[in-house]
Amino acid sequence: MGKKYGWLAIVFIAAAVLYLIPVEAKQGYTGELDGLLRAVRATGAEIQEAETRTRVELGTVTSPKELGELAYKWSNRFDLVIINDLQLENGRYTFHSQANFQHVAIDLRLVGVPYSAGLDAYLVLILRETGSEPQDIEKLQQQVETAFRAAGIIPQFSTCIRGMYSDKLGDDQQEGKILSIFRSLQANEIERLQDETVISVSGYTPVWKQSLNINGRKMNLQAATHRDTQSPGTRLTVGTPIITAEY
Repeated sequence: MGKKYGWLAIVFIAAAVLYLIPVEAKQGYTGELDGLLRAVRATGAEIQEAETRTRVELGTVTSPKELGELAYKWSNRFDLVIINDLQLENGRYTFHSQANFQHVAIDLRLVGVPYSAGLDAYLVLILRETGSEPQDIEKLQQQVETAFRAAGIIPQFSTCIRGMYSDKLGDDQQEGKILSIFRSLQANEIERLQDETVISVSGYTPVWKQSLNINGRKMNLQAATHRDTQSPGTRLTVGTPIITAEY
């Protein structure tokens, strides 16, 4: 990411951390992916990638051995292949496994953070579709949710869509695309960030139950456009409740 819009990334990363802490959500699948796909396609963008992710706390373990057993347990539950076995890196333990199911890649990362009485265990699970059928994620996500609930865990998923416009859009055109998405999702704008190449708008839609609470205001939609200096097009990234990855 270039320096020109690095400050925007800092905002997104900070917001992503907030997402991991206080959210308002109710149980059950809410269909955010389908809503985002419809809204993005209606603006004429070509869908390049769809992604959902969740981060759950697995509690405390007493040793790296127990952490490794926990990692194997969850990998086996989702029939994943180990990419990097448990290792100590930068003061914390990490484990990585993944697999492909039809058009969807599933990526599991387990992290153990040491403290005085043991290790706090966290699991990050990402479902990613880069083919022609992003809706395939929905089926796998429901299976993943069922597995978590069977273990007494209620996961909260964030959703992100990445698309591309074939032309370099001017500021007015970029703003128009973003606001079109907001109208499609019945969302109200809350805040906006902009620099030479990026426009980012955050807002809230009552269509979805899940939301963040930032400074006393609800937020559950973020859309950003970026004029790509390496190609003739303009990138679009849309996420709920926020964009949780660099665009």
